[in-house]
Amino acid sequence: MFLLLTNLATFAIPSHFGATVETLRNSASLDNLTIQQLADIRVHAFWIIGLAVVGGIARVFSRIFIFNTGRRIEFDVRNELYERLTLLTPSWFQSMSTGDLTSRVTNDVNFVRTLFAITFLHIINTAVAYTCALRQMLNLNWSLTLWALLPYPILLLVVRQIVRSLFVHTKRVQAHLS
Repeated sequence: MFLLLTNLATFAIPSHFGATVETLRNSASLDNLTIQQLADIRVHAFWIIGLAVVGGIARVFSRIFIFNTGRRIEFDVRNELYERLTLLTPSWFQSMSTGDLTSRVTNDVNFVRTLFAITFLHIINTAVAYTCALRQMLNLNWSLTLWALLPYPILLLVVRQIVRSLFVHTKRVQAHLS
């Protein structure tokens, strides 16, 4: 909910900037602004400030909510891992290298927190932001929107290749850490 509010506020600001610029452009000069035009500019300025404040507050709360959820998950995973490790036999510990065990207990649990906090936040935020932006773009000019989206299939293929190579590299780094 906070991510949606953040994005709605963020995407509403440019329309108020645009209306202000239109008001200024329609006046003969800055010295000749009518009382109504000045009032319109003030209203848009208050909207811009208000939307920026609401968006900033919503962004802070979204991060607090998601990051705290990630920390709670990390806490639970660490506790479950500890309980499981206490049940294992000494022979199991002898079969594992100390580095591998340490890496799994520290790094892997941190990766779980990162997945549930930062990655989840970015995935959801990106989906919401793209939806809001796409809606606004389609409202402005649907044909220009289609032209803007034309390179996306190529970009998705490039990103897919990058993700694959990052996965291989990350596995190598994990093996090296252990």
